[in-house]
Amino acid sequence: MDNLGSHRSSAVRRSLRTVGAKLFFLPKYSPDLNPIEMLFSRLKHGLRNAAQRTHDAVYHAIA
Repeated sequence: MDNLGSHRSSAVRRSLRTVGAKLFFLPKYSPDLNPIEMLFSRLKHGLRNAAQRTHDAVYHAIA
């Protein structure tokens, strides 16, 4: 699991224990274990460089 604060909550840990699941957190800064982060990084970079931030401009920057 990634290290998002809500994923580390006691409610999540309790729920996982209830179903018998083991909880493993990914090491920090390990995009190779979480490939979607590479896409998010490229997407954020493209949006940061976008001149306009309207819905249509964002859509065209992504598409």
